[in-house]
Formats: sequence, C-alpha cells, structure tokens
Amino acid sequence: MKRWLAGLTLFLTLSALFAIAPYGAGVARDSVEYLATGMHVAQGRGFITFDGTPFRLWPPLYPLLLAGLSVFPLDPFLTGGWVNALLLGASVYLSGLLFMEIFPRRRWLGILGAGLFGISRSMFPLSIHLLSDLLFMVLVLAFLWVVSSMSRTRGVLLAGVLAGLAWLDRYIGALLLPLGAGWVVFFSRVSWRKRLERMGLFLLVSALPMSFWMVRNLRLFGHPFGAPPPARLTLIENVEAGLAEMRLWLFPEGFLPAWGMLGGFLLFLGVLAFLVRWRRGDLAGRAGILAGWFILWGVAYFAFLLISSTQADITRLDARLMAPIYPAFLMFILAGLEGLARVLKRWRLASLLVPLIVGLFWGIPSVSQWADILQQTRTYGAPLYNYLNTPEFRQSGVTAYLQSEGVPEGLPLYSNYRTAVFLYTRHTCSGSPWSRHPHYAIEYPLEQYLPDFPAGETGVLIWYESGVHTHYYAPEDLARLYVLDVLYKGEDGGVYLIRRR
Repeated sequence: MKRWLAGLTLFLTLSALFAIAPYGAGVARDSVEYLATGMHVAQGRGFITFDGTPFRLWPPLYPLLLAGLSVFPLDPFLTGGWVNALLLGASVYLSGLLFMEIFPRRRWLGILGAGLFGISRSMFPLSIHLLSDLLFMVLVLAFLWVVSSMSRTRGVLLAGVLAGLAWLDRYIGALLLPLGAGWVVFFSRVSWRKRLERMGLFLLVSALPMSFWMVRNLRLFGHPFGAPPPARLTLIENVEAGLAEMRLWLFPEGFLPAWGMLGGFLLFLGVLAFLVRWRRGDLAGRAGILAGWFILWGVAYFAFLLISSTQADITRLDARLMAPIYPAFLMFILAGLEGLARVLKRWRLASLLVPLIVGLFWGIPSVSQWADILQQTRTYGAPLYNYLNTPEFRQSGVTAYLQSEGVPEGLPLYSNYRTAVFLYTRHTCSGSPWSRHPHYAIEYPLEQYLPDFPAGETGVLIWYESGVHTHYYAPEDLARLYVLDVLYKGEDGGVYLIRRR
C-alpha cells in the first residue's frame, strides 16, 4: 500500500508544479511579507519587510526557509512555489500513513483519505500560493506521527523539535506544547521522575527557539508577539464563519444537496463506528492513540483559533485557517466508510466496492474543485489567496514601465501598492500607508498620506489603479500638496517624480 501512497504523493506534487508552471505561485500581502523578509535575511539586512520596517506579524520560520532557498541561483519566488508543492506531497504522504495506522484492517482507506485530503478545498490551494500554512501542516502531521509512539528519550526530543518548529512557523503551534507535555506526563510507561525529566526536555527543546524571537519582539515592539492589531470580528462571527467552512466540507458550493446528505450520513456513521470500536476495545494500541490525537488536536485548534481571533486581528475563519482541522473531519468520514464495510462484511466483494464507490462519489466535489483550480491557475494565475500575481498587475502599464525603464536610483519610493512594487521590482517602498482595503475602513487625511516624505527632496510615486482595493485619493488629489512630474501615465496608473510644493 505504501507504493500506492508514494505514487499518489508524486502525482499530487506534480499537479501542483504543473498548475504554477505558467505564472508561478499565488501572491497576497502575506506572501510579499514572507518573500521580502526572506530575501533581506539572505542579504544580511535582517528581518526587514517590503516597506523597510521590521517583520512583526508572524513567526520567522517561513521567511528563514525562503532565505535558505537563496543558495540556489534562482528567484526565491520561483523556488518557494516549488517547495510548497513538495510540502503538499509531504502532507499527503504523512496523512496517508496516519490514516493507514488508524484503519489497519482496511489500509486502502488511508490511500483514499490521503487523496481526498490532498485535493480538498482546504489543502490544494495552499500548495499553489506562497504561504506558510503547508509547512505548518507538515510539522503538525509529523508531530502527531512521532508523539503517538514516543516511548524513548529520542522520540521525546524529536517531538520537541517538531513542536518548536511548528510554533516558530505559526503562533498557534504553541498548542502542541501542552499537548505533548501532557502526553509525556500522563501516558508514558516510566517512573514519575522519568516522566518529569522527559517533560522538561520536551518543553525546553520546543520553547527555546521561540523564546529568542519573543525577546526580539519585546525589544522592538514591547510585545512578545509583535503587538498584533485588535480584533475586528466577535466570537459569534468567528464561530459562524468556522461552522460555515465546515458546512462546505459536507455541502460543497454548486453541488446538489445529495452530496451533503451523503457526507452527513458518513460523518454520523463514522462517529457511531468509533463509539462501537471504543466500546468493544478495538481502539486499543496505536490506532486508538492516533484517533484520539486527531480529535484532541481538532478540538483544541478550533477553540484556540476562536479565542485568539477575539484578541487579535486575523482574517475570517476560511478554508486556509480551518485546514489543520480537516484531517480530523476526514478521519470520521473514513470511519463511516469502514463502518459501511463492516455492515457488508458477509459479502466480501461488496464490503470493498460499496465503501469505495461511496467514498469516490462523495469525493466528486473535491475532484471537481481541484480540476477547476488547476485550470484557472494555469490560465490566469492562482485564483484564491492571490491578488498580486494576476493579469491585472502582470499586464499593467505601470509594471511594464518599471521593468523596462527601471526604478530611478537614489530616490525614495512611495506607492499605494508597496507589495506590487516589491514583487515586480524587488525595491522597498517606505513611508507609504495602506490604501483603503475592503477589510479596513481606515481613512488617512490627505496631509498624512505620505507622512515620511522628506521636505525639500524629490521622490518617486508609483500609483496602481486596481479593482482589488479602492482608494480614497488619486494622484490629482495629491497634486494639491505635491508637484507631480509624469514619467508614465495610463488608465491603470502612473509613475511620477514628486516633491512638496
């Protein structure tokens, strides 16, 4: 079965590479933060982002990964997309191994589960965007694999390393520390002294890397996590968003309710099957441990995500943020298929074919969505978490001018789209605030729109007219306070020399 799993892993990895081949990975603001910070680290400038300010919103592991890719004589944007495709393969392979351990008598469920996992709306889009989520998923799955069998100090050490790296990739990875420590203390079959020693080792190894980063943040921002902005959504709004995403796992958009009814039936049957197996004692050993870990992780992650979203500003709980819960959900679907096979166990052929057909039928929406994302990505660019690596910006006259004429050297740069300027020129824009983002109703007074512009000096204003974000001001408004000399001007924006009046 592992050969089948390896073949599936290779296929999905190549499909992600095939998708991004024409235009590269999808890029949003987060992606440019990671890309710019990684490139600046590789250049020895430290953790500096695209606007010249210190990197603060997220932990440093993914930028460090992109910085490490600079050893190759290729653009980190290109190699970063390749690495994310490989991370998709790693997550598919690990999920398949875990599912096969949970369902040892029907290991083909592991192959089916790994395939559904890899092409799901929560997973495949992450492989075609330059984001840190897939790295986090791989680390969590690897942690679950290791922690469920760590009976020696070496296993505790490895689990601590994985937990520490997961925390260094996303702050919510801190959840793995109490989960791992609790496992060592309450479920290890050694003396209590040995348990406490191993717990101390686990916590030391897992917390040490992040402690350096937290000290750095305290020095720069006065907050261990970079002083995140306050929350915009209430607890109820985030609960509704999270449940709406889970509903799409059962009732996919654009498909008949029959698919959702079938998914709900399999989910109910899966929960019932697990209860029966637990009552009979069939969940003893590694299968039960892994199933328990999946459930514990899913519940803890969702609860922590809801709590943190009421304290700090994060985006709405969408497929991306909910992705780490999807393996636990899928485990119950597979358990429902196994329960269906148990009901039909007297008919050997039917006990294999019926669950397989039902599982594939339930997976039709995932296959359709995967094929649609693949086609859209090859035609236009990644369709979901992406607004910069799109035709609107790639084919913009502003981008064409900057790439053909270059950016004037020695002059400070300002732009209403600092992320686009960095992506297409690798130049840092400083002093230019956000344009009006659909999620941020922040209006900058015209006098403060370029707050760091030095008096008596000349700079370059790079202005994109985009339908993605709206703008309170246009260059004509800025002309009331600044002298604008046109270098390029078109319907999609312009490039200007600018100085105060």
